[in-house]
Amino acid sequence: MSTHLAITLLVVAFLLLLVVQVVILFYVRGALTGDEASEPVDEEPQPHRRTETAGLVGRLRRNGAEQHSRTVREIEALIDLRALVPARTTMPSTQGWAASPLTVSALVREVLETRPQLVVEAGSGGSSVWVGYCLERNGGGRCVSLDHDADYAAKTRADIERHGLTDYVEVVHCPLVSVDVAGETFQWYDLSKVEGLDGIDIVFVDGPPGTTGPLARYPAFPVLRDRCAPGARFILDDAARPDEKAIVHRWTHEHGATVVDRTPGPLGCATVRAD
Repeated sequence: MSTHLAITLLVVAFLLLLVVQVVILFYVRGALTGDEASEPVDEEPQPHRRTETAGLVGRLRRNGAEQHSRTVREIEALIDLRALVPARTTMPSTQGWAASPLTVSALVREVLETRPQLVVEAGSGGSSVWVGYCLERNGGGRCVSLDHDADYAAKTRADIERHGLTDYVEVVHCPLVSVDVAGETFQWYDLSKVEGLDGIDIVFVDGPPGTTGPLARYPAFPVLRDRCAPGARFILDDAARPDEKAIVHRWTHEHGATVVDRTPGPLGCATVRAD
């Protein structure tokens, strides 16, 4: 699919989504107005109902505006990604558990600007493909994507092969094992399954999933820091969630990391530097 056609389809999808949002807003507003009109005419209007209705309509408007703004930002980020990194075939979806276009855009720009020799991903997926294209464009570098789920690792590996990026990206199945970090036990990736993780320049932290335990992604920094090159960057996905906020706080206060960037979005991402 050409870049021009892909952008055209994205714009069309955005316009359709916008129309749907407007229709829903007016439908709900009309339904609420209809409820008010159904009140008996010989009774005084109920002030509390009018107040509740006005408040609900106001919230719907604000939520609709926020959703519209988020949608626009995500589409803009995806268009920018397509322009920055042309792909040879269809890219993996950014829906579901995948990193959002805004997060992937932050990762892509970091890779293109800093030209890393080694990128490590805690959690594989569509981001692995984007990083592979960036390394190819840079003319060198290696990405090692760790995944605790064998089936998902196989899927990502197939995507890497389909895009012809096996020279740049290695997907490793690393089951979760108990890892001790300063007296706390976490379930994290078994690094005995992978070799050569030294001199890391960028770590993209998008796993393990939160269902594996509280602060599931916390070990990434303390476990990998000694394997990193000076000034390495850790990009934490879903940074607006409570657990990830706590993780960034602990990285900065317990391990001396410095927050250098935050990407907006429903969940966003945060970039910290290992000083």
